[in-house]
Amino acid sequence: MYMHFKQPNIIRIIGNIGSGKSTLLNFLKKERPDYFILDEPVETNPLLDLYYKEPEKWGMHLQVFMEDAYYQGLQESKKDNILTDFGLTRVFTQTLHKQGFLDTKRFEMLKIISNKYEVSLPKPIYFYIMTEPKICLKRIKSRGRICEQNIKLDYLKDLDFFYKEFIENQKNPSRHVLNISVNFKYSRILEYLEIIESDRIKK
Repeated sequence: MYMHFKQPNIIRIIGNIGSGKSTLLNFLKKERPDYFILDEPVETNPLLDLYYKEPEKWGMHLQVFMEDAYYQGLQESKKDNILTDFGLTRVFTQTLHKQGFLDTKRFEMLKIISNKYEVSLPKPIYFYIMTEPKICLKRIKSRGRICEQNIKLDYLKDLDFFYKEFIENQKNPSRHVLNISVNFKYSRILEYLEIIESDRIKK
């Protein structure tokens, strides 16, 4: 159970691989140093290389690792506002299942694990970065992470589909989701953060 007296605002930047999550998070780090920043582990992730080489073998291990890293990271925060770029485990799990890398038994088990984590944490506010899969793939190739170089467009298209499905299914999306397009001005995001902070104070 989350132990804050008043639940913090968790702003979760989500979107496809290569959509621009890290770029936005790095911008907000500089503009809002008062926030607790929870970076998704990439360079320090011991399973990422293994996952991309053998997704059927390591897919479930990676998703459990990411769920636990997200949960444990949030527990370290003592601040009222948290920013993170952790991807949604449920989206990657659905994609792995659709592409045949995760059998139905393990898929259902991961859903149970994800749900247990979710109910123990405050509901996040999602900043959803909408980037076309082809653009994501181009960025992935240009940034040069070795483990990502074999990512296929079909994989990114499936992630894109399940992210969109997740956003569409959110209750009260005007309160819990900010859709960020390619031309969205970052200054507007700062304004939105101020609104979120004000709403928390009023509660």
